[in-house]
Amino acid sequence: MKRKITKNYLKKIFIDYRGISRYISNKRTCFYLDVIREDNILTQTYNIEKSLFKFAKNLDFKSYKERLLHSSIGVALIKCYSQEVIGYFVLDKINENIYFVSIIAVKKQYRNKKIGTFLMEVLLRIFNDMGGKTLYLTIPLHSGLKNFYESFKFIEFSRLNVNSYFNNDIKRLQDFLSRQVEKENVNLSLQNINPKRGIIKNMYGKDDGIILVFNN
Repeated sequence: MKRKITKNYLKKIFIDYRGISRYISNKRTCFYLDVIREDNILTQTYNIEKSLFKFAKNLDFKSYKERLLHSSIGVALIKCYSQEVIGYFVLDKINENIYFVSIIAVKKQYRNKKIGTFLMEVLLRIFNDMGGKTLYLTIPLHSGLKNFYESFKFIEFSRLNVNSYFNNDIKRLQDFLSRQVEKENVNLSLQNINPKRGIIKNMYGKDDGIILVFNN
């Protein structure tokens, strides 16, 4: 089943996770999920990305906005009254079956409150509702995040050079995966592309990062 990601759709998802509020704050605070489209939300997620990630250091707002409005699915967790974005994720569609997690981030002051877990659960629900079959993401080798993603049934696909990953637009990896799908004329997954062939590893060189994959 394919879904259009709208505010009403996200509102229905959030109803299933009402308990998230008690992890975020000891006070009765209102939160909601929204699509990253409005300038206020775009500006906040843009600034969070630039402050947290090396690869976003030279990111310009115009191209960031264009991407979120036209080619990516961005979802933010927001405080109702202050309109503060406390976490968000961006999901990119490679083709009908394959998706790539470009980013999932939580503001530093809201970490260790299970918000990342909440966002990951929402992301996977959207991925399933969009009819996705294979989902990729990348992490630095020594980030300590591998166990977190493995708890969601992600497994290691291959390694990459983290410097190349940080210093080049993430679209490089997306384009590569897309070209590989066209070349092989098959659904890119662990069943039909063996990681030992080093498809992605050879492109990046050193084993400084990890590509993880989730298969439906």
